[in-house]
Amino acid sequence: HTWYQLGNAQLHVIAQPNMPAEANNKHRHICYSVSDINVFVSRLRQMNMHYESWNGQKHQLTRRPDGAQQLYLQDAHGYWWEINDAPPMPTTNQRR
Repeated sequence: HTWYQLGNAQLHVIAQPNMPAEANNKHRHICYSVSDINVFVSRLRQMNMHYESWNGQKHQLTRRPDGAQQLYLQDAHGYWWEINDAPPMPTTNQRR
């Protein structure tokens, strides 16, 4: 895992050898962190948008080992988006 600081944003890169390139592979996703995931979930529900946990449970969140909650959305092209409430990681080029 490598973290890069990009202004006010962070980029987290995970190397996965031999990962299939298809769009619907949940392992290949972009991620955004929000300050209040419950507010985000409320908005998704108001818009009748589908979201799911990591293991595919409809309208459920996953709690990660670090305590952050996350959900997954799929766009019209089949690509996955993770939304979580994780706090920012340490700055520029920190490796975990």
